[in-house]
Amino acid sequence: MLVLKSCALILLTTCLISFIWAGLALFTRPNGMPNAVRILVVFWIPLIVLQVSTIVLTEESNLILGLMGLSIYIISLVLFWWTVKTTKDKPLSVCYSDDLPNHIITTGPYQFIRNP
Repeated sequence: MLVLKSCALILLTTCLISFIWAGLALFTRPNGMPNAVRILVVFWIPLIVLQVSTIVLTEESNLILGLMGLSIYIISLVLFWWTVKTTKDKPLSVCYSDDLPNHIITTGPYQFIRNP
């Protein structure tokens, strides 16, 4: 159980650091940080606390469910870094920005979804 919790906390921390880095360094912010993003951050902090609390305070866990949770973290990180690799040469604007996109990405994970 301790190994499962430790792995979950390590993967959660890795996700958080990755996402914060992207928000600060990867995405462009032509008109500064949009207010909608600031609102999201207000909600993001309690959700992080809730997630850490759930991992730390849960006494018993189903191994299968725990492994599924770890898999979700891993898939999230793989998809995130695949997207970073795809957009690093032509970064996108941060979400909810007012600027109009000047390019469309059709490679990497964006070959399966529309962007922007």
